[in-house]
Amino acid sequence: EEEKKRMEEESGGKKKVARAFRKRMARATGLRHVLDGFGRSRSEKRQSRKASEKAEMDALMRAAKPPPRPPSEAEPAQAPASTRPSRPPPIQPPPIQPVQPPPVAPVLQPVEPVVRAEEEAKKKDEALPSGIIDAEPVTEPVVAEIVEEFEDKGYEKAYEDKSAEKMAVESAEARKRKAEGDVAGEPSYEEKIEDAIALVLDPGSHTTRAGAAGAEDPEVEVLSVAGRRKATMDGGLPEESFGADAERASTAYDLVRPVESSSVVDWDAAERLWRHALYSVEQKSDKVIVTTGVLCAKATLERLTHMCFEQLGFEFAHCGVAAVLALFGAGFTTGVVVDCGLDSSRVVPVYDGFALPHAIEVDPALGGASVDLKAARLLETKGLAFRSSKAAKIAGEACKLQAAIVAVDPDDFVEPAHVKLPVRQLAAGSRDKDLVEISPAERLEMGECVFVPQVANRSTESPGLADRVRAAVTKAPIDIRRELYAGIMCVGGTSLLPGLPDRLEKDLKLNLADNVHVAVSAFENRHHAAFAGAAMVASLPDFANSWVSRDDASDSASLGIRLDQLSYNC
Repeated sequence: EEEKKRMEEESGGKKKVARAFRKRMARATGLRHVLDGFGRSRSEKRQSRKASEKAEMDALMRAAKPPPRPPSEAEPAQAPASTRPSRPPPIQPPPIQPVQPPPVAPVLQPVEPVVRAEEEAKKKDEALPSGIIDAEPVTEPVVAEIVEEFEDKGYEKAYEDKSAEKMAVESAEARKRKAEGDVAGEPSYEEKIEDAIALVLDPGSHTTRAGAAGAEDPEVEVLSVAGRRKATMDGGLPEESFGADAERASTAYDLVRPVESSSVVDWDAAERLWRHALYSVEQKSDKVIVTTGVLCAKATLERLTHMCFEQLGFEFAHCGVAAVLALFGAGFTTGVVVDCGLDSSRVVPVYDGFALPHAIEVDPALGGASVDLKAARLLETKGLAFRSSKAAKIAGEACKLQAAIVAVDPDDFVEPAHVKLPVRQLAAGSRDKDLVEISPAERLEMGECVFVPQVANRSTESPGLADRVRAAVTKAPIDIRRELYAGIMCVGGTSLLPGLPDRLEKDLKLNLADNVHVAVSAFENRHHAAFAGAAMVASLPDFANSWVSRDDASDSASLGIRLDQLSYNC
């Protein structure tokens, strides 16, 4: 240490001292390989190391190579190539002359059979109609041309083209046989699917719609009310009545609403109502697509499928979720469907054509019935009396349709409205008050029930429509939330309230960042959105593989598997 400090003081640098100190220590210990590395660059060291490794490898190869063996006496050494004698060329065999076969004498055939055959062929040609003899003979396709076609297009593409051409020819022949009345051959499964036109049934809590596939609007629309004649009534009335006719004759019929909150509560009444709606459609078919609510039980789907086959008499059926079909009808596969119905409101997030069941929100307090109840109470405060609670709901619904409005901005100017009430629903002392004036504040109060449900029912704990939509999107995966916010669609009868889509978009933007795009769309006929979507999907050619046949429903296990394959994931 003392010598190191002294050398450092003399040289004035730590690096030089360290190098000199290492040299001295190497000389003292005899480490020559340490001394060899000082004063040379990295490239010189690398070259030196490679040269030493090569020298060692050459030495090892020379040591492993055996010495050359001296030539023995028995085997004389070979002469150089220049002194060795050349090998003689091989001897070529003489050419073989072909042997000519001996001439064969021609065999003489009898003349009479040949003449007779020619005469018979001539008679056959004369019996054929004109134009056939002169036609060119039919030749088989050349194999080389087919191979070239397959090689140009690729074997898979060419096979698909050939298969499609063959199917087109077969379907054309089947249609021709059908037009000519040839029903000897049973049509195949594909022919049945292709030729038949499907019917669409959209049963709702308020109305039931039916029509043909491909139509934008339903052909038949009746109230979801089924009535059966009371036992005390005479036989002059029909046994069954449906829709508005049954409600007008409520004293003579026992009325039942078979569907409540998108669930069937009376299967017998539902069967009679759906048969009435489907048989009223002008187009007849053996296929039907039925819309269902979200989170429908599998047992309910199986029972609904059996009803389509056994009671309604269809050969093919399909059960689709109304919210997902409404989104398909609008031309989207990803978005949030806000279905505001009579009994409840449902928020269904859909991504890539499949619903997210864990993110679905259902709120019974946000349906149109809550608005009807609030409107009936407002009418009672004006001194009106009704025949019954059911009559009050009907009068409240009429008031909602004519006067309810949703406030987008509290400062917006709203005019008062005059409402015409059904006289039959009023009590005897209130029938002269069928024309009622509704103030602007009362109009806004009815529409506020959808976003603040405590206005209609103080005991409810529902957060409101905007909060339900926000909760549903929050439950979805974080990487698709922006896409869901950008594709919100309002459907259902309650969504027809003026200002509801704009108010929903405004409330959603309050608690979101500025860079999150929120778009709420509402089409004109959005109360028919589920029917329009089902009619559009059923008319597509690719939908032919999505039907459940009567053979599939013959076994419960096969039916369950088929329904799982066609599930909408909710």
